[in-house]
Amino acid sequence: MGSSCMSAKDIERVMREREDKRTLKEGAEIPMSQEARRSFSAMKPDFAALQKFEDKAERHHERYARKGDQLETAPVINVMGSTAGAGSGDFHTYRGFRAKEFVRLRDMEAERREEEARKAWEQERAEREAVVQAKSAKRAAKREREKQKSREAKEEKKRIRSEAAGSAEQQSVEDAESAAPPTDAPVS
Repeated sequence: MGSSCMSAKDIERVMREREDKRTLKEGAEIPMSQEARRSFSAMKPDFAALQKFEDKAERHHERYARKGDQLETAPVINVMGSTAGAGSGDFHTYRGFRAKEFVRLRDMEAERREEEARKAWEQERAEREAVVQAKSAKRAAKREREKQKSREAKEEKKRIRSEAAGSAEQQSVEDAESAAPPTDAPVS
């Protein structure tokens, strides 16, 4: 059993600790080893340590960049080996791995089929679009030919009218000359 009274040594120790705390509060130096005092200087930077840190950071960055360039692969965890005398619990593990592999293969096959279907659809779409473009170009050429024919017909009508008007004018001039008395003859 312990007593509630302290021995003289304990009382001295407690008094010393209180005194130390009081001196620390009043701005006394913090106790440090000589090695710690030499290595620590807040006013004088250690350029060698800084360079070492920067080199380490650069190596880390390069390693991270190399890792990012690598092909991402899914780890294949296959603890099933060709060991004889496997225990009875290994069958369930084997069955789980087998099921996962079948799911992976099924997904790969589905993805391949989807890709083939997409490519076939794209090809069919391109063919349909080519047919539509050909028909559209054919119709546009036909419309252009019809427009050209109508322009030529209008030009022909215009030419005929102008010829007809020109010949009618000439006829009227001739008629006017023949109907008019000669200018040499005396007028009575």
